[in-house]
Amino acid sequence: MEESDGSLARVDRPRSNLEGSCSYLANRSCLGTLRKVTQPRDESRVDDVVFVREDDPRCADLEGRGYAITGYSWGANLRFDDDSDLSPIQDRVESMSIEGLIIRELLGDDLVAVVVLESANAIDYPSSPAARHGAPSVESLTAQLDGGARAWGALVFGELVAATLVAPHDERWNTEFTSVLPAFRGNGIGAAVKAASIVALYCAGVRWFSTGGAETNSASLGANVALGYVLEPRWRTYSRRSPAAE
Repeated sequence: MEESDGSLARVDRPRSNLEGSCSYLANRSCLGTLRKVTQPRDESRVDDVVFVREDDPRCADLEGRGYAITGYSWGANLRFDDDSDLSPIQDRVESMSIEGLIIRELLGDDLVAVVVLESANAIDYPSSPAARHGAPSVESLTAQLDGGARAWGALVFGELVAATLVAPHDERWNTEFTSVLPAFRGNGIGAAVKAASIVALYCAGVRWFSTGGAETNSASLGANVALGYVLEPRWRTYSRRSPAAE
């Protein structure tokens, strides 16, 4: 998200959970600049597995060639204008009432805690050909931050209980993962952490956000829709039928 000197004048209430404001975040030395990376292809193939959007005319061709639908995944986008009102999104942060909660950007010193968090949650991530997520290492997270990615987290009395990592893809910033410890799920803390990242990056000039996941991850889908993400047509996972199934 590119740098901007604008601020959210409409949101001037005290910030008890979100550490900093647009002007504070814009002055952070870690703000960095946007890094361009290659956009993902519309169709990805792994052996005889194919991912195609459900509105793609190739669906009928694949089914005619012996492929069967073996799963669904979703993608969503959130777009803003320069004069968009982000107060409903910042309210997601300000409405959190967990004692001892601080939501802030995560830096290099926080990466060990992110690894611990992700390792604790690894078993809960849906696993499918279209949506795979492995627990990161400090080295892999460092490489992502060095490549332009940024992360935000929620700490309760100093313990990291939720985190999200977003990375630039040209003008679009995509959520790489959002993770919440089981004891803190269901109270909006994951959405609040994502909201904090959106507000900060909007202040830095970003106007396009994207995310996605397996259709079975209904909690993630619901949280993103609540933040205003607009779903695109679902993606289908096709696998070629085995001879025994035919």
